Amino acid sequence: MFKEMFILQNKLNDFTNGKNWILNITEKGKIINWERAIVLEIAELIESMPWKHWKSINQEPDFLNIRIELVDIWHFLMSTIISSYKICESKKINNNIYKYSNREILDNINYDYIENLFNKKFTNIYIPKKWNLKEHQNINEYINVFDRLMMKTLELQEYKKTKNVPYILERIEEIIIFFIEACQTYELSKEELYKLYIGKNVLNQFRQDNGYKEGTYKKIWNGEEDNVLMTNVINETNLDDLSFDYLYLELNSIYTNIE
Repeated sequence: MFKEMFILQNKLNDFTNGKNWILNITEKGKIINWERAIVLEIAELIESMPWKHWKSINQEPDFLNIRIELVDIWHFLMSTIISSYKICESKKINNNIYKYSNREILDNINYDYIENLFNKKFTNIYIPKKWNLKEHQNINEYINVFDRLMMKTLELQEYKKTKNVPYILERIEEIIIFFIEACQTYELSKEELYKLYIGKNVLNQFRQDNGYKEGTYKKIWNGEEDNVLMTNVINETNLDDLSFDYLYLELNSIYTNIE
């Protein structure tokens, strides 16, 4: 599952940003900052939680959007893992994340290690599905994991400037662990992450193919955001039947019939 997700992410980045995205620059010459992208997605995720004391005080968490934002973070986290290999490659330091060989970058990522991390337990705090005043009072417990994830991501951004490889590797591993903790806190299993990732990857490609960059893409389909409809499709699809081509055709069928 993990290798497939990394391969799909690499393919999507090639398509949207050109082959030089691995050097953190697009084919149009625009600088890419994966860490800042992660931080902004974390901020959007926190906005799905009712943390504001001055606004909508009876609001409940937007559980669906929390999961979507976690998947968006995973898109950018995989991208920073792939691109960080170029910084670390010259040092040839033995570590958990990368296996050094003469193969391509995607063959040097230690997928087994990343999957084993997902199999570990990193939290005893789980966000409840039933929300009341008590949960509002404990809200910092549910959000602190994102604060830590954001802090470590900003640290990685700074260490990348210095090209201090050992610290870069440490921060990447910590970010992966905090991301897993966030998934566990919000009860998103690795299987559900995989399904949602495949769905969001297909949706991102579908958006690009239908005028997303040009501003002509319609994000609302018959009154529903495309993210919601994508989630509905994958929830109705068995894991064994899940594929890029199948989901793309399903989305295309809905999109061509919107009013």
